[in-house]
Amino acid sequence: MDPSNVINFGLLVVTAVSAIIAIIAVVDARKSRTAAAADAEAATRSADRAATAAEGIERALVAQGNSERRVRRSDFARDLMIWFDQSTVPMILGGDVAILVEGWSDTAEQLSARARVIDSLGANNPMIAAREARVAVERIPIERRMKAAMQATDLLKLYAEQWVDDPREVDYAIVQWIEDDDEIERTGDLKPKRTVTPGSTPPE
Repeated sequence: MDPSNVINFGLLVVTAVSAIIAIIAVVDARKSRTAAAADAEAATRSADRAATAAEGIERALVAQGNSERRVRRSDFARDLMIWFDQSTVPMILGGDVAILVEGWSDTAEQLSARARVIDSLGANNPMIAAREARVAVERIPIERRMKAAMQATDLLKLYAEQWVDDPREVDYAIVQWIEDDDEIERTGDLKPKRTVTPGSTPPE
């Protein structure tokens, strides 16, 4: 074979091989881009799932926290209502007798301490209302005081129940309610002067 033909043939082979290598490289590159795009899409989907899961976990934690706080409020309100019932007799007999009731003052101090640490700004408001109620009832003549004390106790328990659902600070209008109810009891006038609901603040 002519040496020039051999050289030309060799160049042709080299060119063909180079072309095949280039084609393979292009195909591999396209495959790599496709694979990379698929991997990126899969990673995006995975990130979206992780974000959704994280949001779900956060919502669950918030709901759990709210549920746990409500349970604590319910426990505290239950103990408050028990103490309100125990306070009816001291409310009738007056502050001097209240200190003689076994465990009554200690329970009041324990509830006040719990109210200061429970996670609600309004936890102490029913206890403040109870103190105001005792003072208001003591101003009522003894012959009408029992009914006034029992009504005040029921109202205080209502406040505690309302606080479980709405744990905000409230200036309860219990003194006005006690005075208006006693005025009705004293005069028989069935048109009370009050213009507020039991859990609201009286007008200035």
